[in-house]
Amino acid sequence: MSGRYSDPSVSYASLAKLARCSYQASEAYQVVLSALGDTFTGDADLCDADGVPTAADTDLVALRDELVEYVKTTMGRYEVAGAELEEILRAYDDADSDAAHDIEVAFADMETYGIGESDHSWDAAEEAEATDRPDDAPANGGKDDFAYESELSGEG
Repeated sequence: MSGRYSDPSVSYASLAKLARCSYQASEAYQVVLSALGDTFTGDADLCDADGVPTAADTDLVALRDELVEYVKTTMGRYEVAGAELEEILRAYDDADSDAAHDIEVAFADMETYGIGESDHSWDAAEEAEATDRPDDAPANGGKDDFAYESELSGEG
């Protein structure tokens, strides 16, 4: 190919590292999810002297429940990313016999350390789907989220 662009190339080691890191990130969030899970036993104690949950108690439980869902979504997205990268590597493994050895070494390394083997009681792909957030939430395109958007598009 001539000009300022070169022929594309793929670093199988980089793809394998991205897959491994994606799986490991998902697994690291398991610690957070476990810590949040430990708080459920205290729900019964969140109440006033008469045994009635106060507004603050109810808000705290709702906040914790929402945080659990955010963590599960994050875990799911990292796990799905790892699985998709692994699928790409397998496609290259099938198509490029020269790379097969390097790719198999990367998979063996992941298997040795148990990377990519989740045992969640929930479906990672389902958790990774789009989340419902208020229209004005920054993660949903709120005005503060893309303050420099016009600069990126060349309009500013």
